[in-house]
Amino acid sequence: MGNQNAIMTHVVMKSNKATNEMLYDVSTHYSNSLMRKAVNLIHFLRGRCHNTDFKAADNILQEFQPEIIHCHFGTAAYFLYYIQQVCKNETPVVLSMHGFDVFVESEAFYPYEKIIKKHAQNNRLIVTVPSKFLKKHAVSRFGFDEESVRVVHNGFDSTLFYESYLPFCAGQTFKIIHVGRFIDLKGQKYLIEAISELKKRGITCVEAVFIGEGETLSHCKWLAKSLNVEESCHFKGAVNHVDIFKFVSQSHLYVHTSITASNGHAETFGVAVLEAVASGKPVVYFGSGGTPEIFEDSSGIFYKQVQEKSLDDLVEALGYFVEYYPSLDFAALQNARDMIVERFNDIRCAKQLQSIYSELLGRAPNIEGRSQQPTQQ
Repeated sequence: MGNQNAIMTHVVMKSNKATNEMLYDVSTHYSNSLMRKAVNLIHFLRGRCHNTDFKAADNILQEFQPEIIHCHFGTAAYFLYYIQQVCKNETPVVLSMHGFDVFVESEAFYPYEKIIKKHAQNNRLIVTVPSKFLKKHAVSRFGFDEESVRVVHNGFDSTLFYESYLPFCAGQTFKIIHVGRFIDLKGQKYLIEAISELKKRGITCVEAVFIGEGETLSHCKWLAKSLNVEESCHFKGAVNHVDIFKFVSQSHLYVHTSITASNGHAETFGVAVLEAVASGKPVVYFGSGGTPEIFEDSSGIFYKQVQEKSLDDLVEALGYFVEYYPSLDFAALQNARDMIVERFNDIRCAKQLQSIYSELLGRAPNIEGRSQQPTQQ
């Protein structure tokens, strides 16, 4: 038997459940809310997690006999802890933490932090994080051994993106693009304010395109109107991922304005930034979270880090590219782009995960008759 994968999860979307026979839902389903509350109360009194069909989970583990269970997000590991305890399962675990699960404080997953700390005591656990930034916070909060936390960057499909040079000269519009959900953490308002400040300084040729939707979109539209730059700020809403390249290719510069929240939460690794780099675009970015790690081997000529939330620094960086874009050494930009794409493509990241699987299998008991079957939750 060759390698196989199965996905054990909570709350499967109907469209996926109908098309994937290896997708198993282990959440409880009761049309009667009183019944659901009663079952969850029993689970609580027994020291178990909520909304989980432990019998179904045990049947899946017995049938599939995984050698590795790969959890995406700490919230999945929260449920897995209880499942392994109830089902007396000792399968080694890979836990991939992505950001919010390190900073989350949610009563829905009580006692979340305590449970993740219990995982940390498992010597057959390896944690992956997309950046050194997130590793530092995960180790600090949950007490993971530093050696057990590995940085595996978020890879991306570099075949969807290629260099696209867009000429610019005096009298033309200089086009900036930002891709991301409209939430406070993404900081789109700082780019809107920078566009306004550039125009006050006489640089009127600049326009910005915003891709994405979210809770702060209406405020950002209001801000653009109140600053009299609504004609220079174009909000395109949600865009199909494949079509993002078309918008990026029609821009001169990518700007990434993610910030750090009051609880320390910041964007752990910017895949949208990588896609802009792969498209051959210069980048201006706030130095928050894990984003600077993308450019740690770059000279700073084409990829400029600015002080987080600093309007003056952001305006200066944008003005620099407006002025010097026509004279940029695009051959050198291509070389810088190629180095970054090579480091962060999805094939390299997949090989890192395969190496981690092999390492964990070496730690696990040698159980005859099993094949390598990582189960993802």
